[in-house]
Amino acid sequence: MQSRRCRRALSIPTMKVSRRATLSEDEQLDVLGRLLTDPETPMRLRLAGAIVLLYAQPLTHIVRLTVDDVLHEGETTLLRLGEPASPVPAPVAAPTWRTATT
Repeated sequence: MQSRRCRRALSIPTMKVSRRATLSEDEQLDVLGRLLTDPETPMRLRLAGAIVLLYAQPLTHIVRLTVDDVLHEGETTLLRLGEPASPVPAPVAAPTWRTATT
């Protein structure tokens, strides 16, 4: 406003934050199971959901991941979320590697 690039009547609405209860471990496993097996949901969305559940990563971090962040060392698939890279559990590893290479 001081630089006169903004209207004087500018009002910024307050952001409403709703807090949902966290999922129990059983609920998380149920959602993870559905993410791994639901053919209706695109694989990239399923993997993003799995990363949220397994590693508690915010979506802003997940969308910046690239194929270079998926590492394959022998039989182990790793996801570079930081240093060192995190191992990916076997049920999630195959679709992660498959998606990264296609």
